[in-house]
Amino acid sequence: MKMVFKMNSKNFQVIDGFNIIAPAYDLASDAITFGLHRVFRSRLCSNAISLTPQNGTLLDLATGTGDVVLKVAHSRPDISITGLDAAEGMLNIAQKKIEHKAKLFQKNIEFKLGDALAIPFSNETFDTITISWGIRNFTPLSVALKEIMRVLKPKGHLIILEVGKPEFSSIQKISRLCKKNFPKIESKLTDFLPVSFQQANLSESFPSGSQLVAELYDSGLINAKSTNPLGAGFVYLYSAQKPAAR
Repeated sequence: MKMVFKMNSKNFQVIDGFNIIAPAYDLASDAITFGLHRVFRSRLCSNAISLTPQNGTLLDLATGTGDVVLKVAHSRPDISITGLDAAEGMLNIAQKKIEHKAKLFQKNIEFKLGDALAIPFSNETFDTITISWGIRNFTPLSVALKEIMRVLKPKGHLIILEVGKPEFSSIQKISRLCKKNFPKIESKLTDFLPVSFQQANLSESFPSGSQLVAELYDSGLINAKSTNPLGAGFVYLYSAQKPAAR
């Protein structure tokens, strides 16, 4: 199948940024989040593991260096898993990690270069779709959600992990304190990235919490909800489901 990209110039700038940071992405993520990103991601993986049927199919969008793919495959080798990402540099790292750590179940794992705005799969292919730390880079969001709806099977599940704006005043104060006291740390880790990548990746205009839940409903998904893993008000775990076939 010929690969099609529907991304705009901003999307391509973000991809360039990820290709640059790919070799150091895991290390930078650990440093910036003090390793918490792995804890939060494990919640997403646990949901995917429990919701995907036996011998089911899972698509991990914006798969990055493949951590979700690796964790799900380790617990559920029966699931056929595809990791899709538009940044080839990130996929190269993911492939090396899988080859090193997952030789027993490589046959059920595939990494594919592609665009979330034009997902290169047929209608109703996947039982579960996961996205961790990536949906904020899908613009326009409505197009990505339409594609997700298209490739999900009826009654299939969408699970999203993403940063967002705190909805409680106490968490907002903590968030502002972190932004005030830790900018030098984050700057040192990201100042070698293109400015356009930093701006797109750190945008506060992306809907979060109840706003993103509303977007999920608007796309046609049902049973949409959001939670704050471990009570962290700036990280959201979303879930939604495609309606049953009529």
